[in-house]
Amino acid sequence: MDGFVNDVDASRRRGLHARDPDEMVAWDSVVGHHLGLTHAHASFTKTFRKTSTDEVRELHRHGIVHGMLVNYDNEYVGAKAWNRLGAVRDWATSMRKAAGPPKPQPSFMETIRKFDHNRRTREALDAWAPIEVSAGDEGFDTDVIVVASRAYLDGWMKRNYGAMGALVAQLVAEDTAGKTAGMARDAFVDEVLTGYELQRVSHTAAAVAIVDVVLRVGGEEIEGALRWIRHGDDGMAVAPNEPGRWGLISWTKWG
Repeated sequence: MDGFVNDVDASRRRGLHARDPDEMVAWDSVVGHHLGLTHAHASFTKTFRKTSTDEVRELHRHGIVHGMLVNYDNEYVGAKAWNRLGAVRDWATSMRKAAGPPKPQPSFMETIRKFDHNRRTREALDAWAPIEVSAGDEGFDTDVIVVASRAYLDGWMKRNYGAMGALVAQLVAEDTAGKTAGMARDAFVDEVLTGYELQRVSHTAAAVAIVDVVLRVGGEEIEGALRWIRHGDDGMAVAPNEPGRWGLISWTKWG
């Protein structure tokens, strides 16, 4: 810790033990708490001039390093040493952030556009309501999630793993289409789907939908659920007013 602090702040070249408590403040970390690194620094820098065999439970750097406190080998001192090392790391991170260039402030027009986007997103979410549609109900066959689920299951029946992989959500897909198809093949190559029945689709959230299905696999009927999310290019869920696509987030036969 002494050497680390010395290297981080090369302009001053002083180890941790030679620092004043006020120097060890990191405003964006727990280190800056009044019971954080600055508070604990008092015991770290305390001077000992007489040997003691009493058990030590504080991280008295001076007494331990200079052989004055010999009974320090316990879990208390060990835990405090590891915690202090983490705190020193946070302090160093804060120092580097403070030395870096300031983040550019958004322009007036950028702020207006962000405000308007947030307003439209809030309105879209307020206007959205959950809905459940069962097989045979009006709108069931044309529901975008029902259409996608049929495409996925038809791909399984035809062993078209590329078609299956193309419908997988980005968060659970591999980094290439070929690898994602391979993931689908590994999961289903030994499972033969001979038929299925979609029972209902539940739009439980603005970017979440679940399709309940009965699968006929290996002569058995198995109940399953296909869970879909609507996501953007980064794979994260998007609001109704934002561009995105539906993808399977949970795509095994067991739901």
